[in-house]
Amino acid sequence: MFKTTAFVAVFVLAVLPSAAAASSSEGPAWRGFCVLGGGAFYPGQSPVRSLYGDVSFPAHVQLGLRLSGPLSLTAGYRYLGTAGTTQAVKPAVDDESYDLRIVVHSVRAAFRLDSSPGGSPLFVQAGYAYNFYRESWEGASLDVDGRVGGAFFAAGAEIPLLRPLALQIRLEYALIPTKEGGALSPEVDLGGFDAVLGLVFRFGGRR
Repeated sequence: MFKTTAFVAVFVLAVLPSAAAASSSEGPAWRGFCVLGGGAFYPGQSPVRSLYGDVSFPAHVQLGLRLSGPLSLTAGYRYLGTAGTTQAVKPAVDDESYDLRIVVHSVRAAFRLDSSPGGSPLFVQAGYAYNFYRESWEGASLDVDGRVGGAFFAAGAEIPLLRPLALQIRLEYALIPTKEGGALSPEVDLGGFDAVLGLVFRFGGRR
């Protein structure tokens, strides 16, 4: 986990100067924005991938309010629901297995720094999420749930469409370290990489 976190931190620090140096366009400096998006999630840890596969498809909602210049405060929500299969450790019968389903709700708050107050900015983002997860073993009457906080980081770009719309492309990395035993082994992290495509609704016009 340390190596992954260090990689993300270096990535963000590498992108930030480029974003800040990017030239400003003539577009309006919007006071706020809403992003509706979805994408592909790749779990960061192999135990999660072995249960639920390599790719699943989360949904994202994000609201942003510009504070000053290129700095914004954002609040968001991420939903992930996916299914998998597990094999019993000591099966009572041969090939005893169970269908799994896990749902993760993440409530988020973050700061976002744009390359410019308007136009088609590059941006970086860092924040905190409070995550609620629940895993169900169908046919075994076993549920595992929990709540845990974790950081997330993002970098992306926005491409203007018809005003006030834009297309957002974003890469995220999230840490969701579970602390429960049972179906999910201790120390398993439910986080990983999200590649997100979203539609941006900008509002408020120029300050």
